[in-house]
Amino acid sequence: MASSLPRAAPDAHPARPGANSPTAEPRQRPAPRPHNGGRAPTAPPSRRSLGSVKDLLSAAGGLTLRPWHERDLTAVRDAFNEPGMYTQFGSVLDEGQVDDAAAGRWIDRHTERWEQGSAFSWAVVEGPAADAPLLGNVAVSQVNHVHDGGWISYWTVGAARRRGVAGAALRALSTWCFEELGLYRLELGHRVENDASCRTALSAGYLVEGRQRAKLRYGTTRHDVELHARLATD
Repeated sequence: MASSLPRAAPDAHPARPGANSPTAEPRQRPAPRPHNGGRAPTAPPSRRSLGSVKDLLSAAGGLTLRPWHERDLTAVRDAFNEPGMYTQFGSVLDEGQVDDAAAGRWIDRHTERWEQGSAFSWAVVEGPAADAPLLGNVAVSQVNHVHDGGWISYWTVGAARRRGVAGAALRALSTWCFEELGLYRLELGHRVENDASCRTALSAGYLVEGRQRAKLRYGTTRHDVELHARLATD
């Protein structure tokens, strides 16, 4: 299963412009050095300018990335109830299954975080049609404009695996993060035994940076996590 892990910690909110307001007149500071392949850095979007960022992306293989909508409820429910997908849901349910109410809350949560500018989750669908079949999800969370970083996660439904869907969507999202959000460093992690997720990360230019021992627990079993990262200059 090509999937990377959502980070458990709460998403960091973007830094507010004008947060530092010294009473004395500030000294003139030199312009920051560009980090996007020699281009000037992209200004991070404030809450007032989030509407100007692209919210419809194209990826290789005829894929479309778009925000989640209420009409996706059934597809979200069915996706998380596939074998092995429950750990990607991001919260624990007593029933051990995602119902309509839980799927609706998942969509609402990701819509709210998009509006806040703290995380951006994209439905990956097959083609541009409004009713195009759902293939997966790719997201950047913990968007941090102090250090220009973000945490990447992704998953695909069973019918989309071994087709390069996750890799194509991840490449499109990464470009968007660098160009639209002005981020510099993107990180992701996967269980060390998840070879498919590792191949996806490597195919999108995410280099292995280390191993986090016993970071995750599913049931009574703990799992090591392999950390990958990609820089805007890679």
